[in-house]
Amino acid sequence: MDGIFDRPNFKEKWFPFLKEEETQIFSPRVEAILQKITTIRELWPGEKIVVVSQFVLFLDIIKEGIERLSKTDPRFKIHLAEYNGAINLEERSRTQYAFNLPTGGPEVLLLSAGAGGVGLNLARGSHMVIAEPPWEPGKMDQVIGRTYRLPQEKEVHVWHMIAHPSEIDQFVLDRQARKTHFVRHLLAAVTGEADTKAIDINEKALPTHTVYEWAKGRAKDIAENECINEALEEWTSTL
Repeated sequence: MDGIFDRPNFKEKWFPFLKEEETQIFSPRVEAILQKITTIRELWPGEKIVVVSQFVLFLDIIKEGIERLSKTDPRFKIHLAEYNGAINLEERSRTQYAFNLPTGGPEVLLLSAGAGGVGLNLARGSHMVIAEPPWEPGKMDQVIGRTYRLPQEKEVHVWHMIAHPSEIDQFVLDRQARKTHFVRHLLAAVTGEADTKAIDINEKALPTHTVYEWAKGRAKDIAENECINEALEEWTSTL
């Protein structure tokens, strides 16, 4: 795994640090997620939960929080499992299989958003707790879609944890709104479904013919819709 876990001796220092009693891990966000887990388990007994974060280290904190509370609160005696890029493929496959068992298996899965892509089936999960607003909502939609798979029979509930007030959360939410606004107007313009003459984004007007020609120029040898998709990806990455 290319990332923070590759740093020399990081794991050897990080996990003992979490286990130290004086290490403060119960931030308002952590407490809110733990409370959400207990509420779900009380209102929907027996249903499985997926907790998703873009940050594996944050999932480690959630795990440590559950383990600490389980020593004094029986509500937190939970069968946990983890699924992230730091875990080898064979173990991830076993975790997916166990989670999807109709009875037994992990009750709560701590899932890294980066590992929740195509091919992952979490159909036994009927509750997904999104730990923080995602930078790329489209990718988070893919992660949420992992629970909408056969043999899913239950209604899927998605819980978004938003901190108020939080400048970081608000910044990410505003960025999502700008992206959504841009994509909707660009698609309307290039498909001819609207009489839009310009796309307003970040107080700038982008002439639709300029956007369209730019999009076509990115990939002249592929179909028009694919050109548009490529344009969307490149344009929105700068927003």
